[in-house]
Amino acid sequence: MIYESGYLSGHLVEDTVSLAGKEVRNVTFGVATDRPDDTFRYAPYDGVMGMSFFNSSLHYAQPVFYGLMKQHKLKENVFSFYYLRNGSTRLGGELTLGGVNPDHFEGQLHYVDISRKFYWQFEMKSAHVNKRQVCRKCQVIADTGCNGIGLPRDDYQRVNRAIGATIDPETFQYVVDCGKIDQLPEVTFKIGDGVFTLSGQDYIKHLNKRCVSGFHNIGSAKFWILGDLFIGKYYTVFDFDKSRVGFAKTKENIPITI
Repeated sequence: MIYESGYLSGHLVEDTVSLAGKEVRNVTFGVATDRPDDTFRYAPYDGVMGMSFFNSSLHYAQPVFYGLMKQHKLKENVFSFYYLRNGSTRLGGELTLGGVNPDHFEGQLHYVDISRKFYWQFEMKSAHVNKRQVCRKCQVIADTGCNGIGLPRDDYQRVNRAIGATIDPETFQYVVDCGKIDQLPEVTFKIGDGVFTLSGQDYIKHLNKRCVSGFHNIGSAKFWILGDLFIGKYYTVFDFDKSRVGFAKTKENIPITI
């Protein structure tokens, strides 16, 4: 199994999975027996649970959420994510199964229909850096497993140059002056009937005393990936029943009840 960073190999097993007090029977999942590098060795998690469509699953194994739907465990076949971004607590956020939690977002949810039932993929009307258009009618994937925002090679260069980032000759990453983050332009995404904006504080990451652009290169891909930088600011809803994704402004620093 190949990931954006690293890969794993192993075998498939079947078991009952308990998630938030709900049991899902006959779940097939992969057990890694070979991890040739340290990508996953020191990760602060024990595994990865896919939440996408059935036909994107390895060997067409039934994803856990499909098991919840098939066994009628939920009021609605919907799940949603809230990310806690302040980093001052051990709790990283909240996954809601079977609906949304209105305590974690403000205003209305803006929905867009899925354009392809493989990933959570949809068409974004446009994206702008200030008033400069950097994307029009782009295909986009909402992905909680993506670290940052992934862009095809040409868009990656276009967006990073538009925000004023330059290549670090040592790391070959796009970086900015840490003292000028507040002066960086906004990046605006038009999705469905909503407009969503990221500031420099949202899309710049602080790594080893450097300020690195969160817009990264995914090579020859034909779509953008909205990962944690976007989902952290905008509460995200994945709706199987109506084949759509929804976004709303996250309420900051709301306590989480487990």
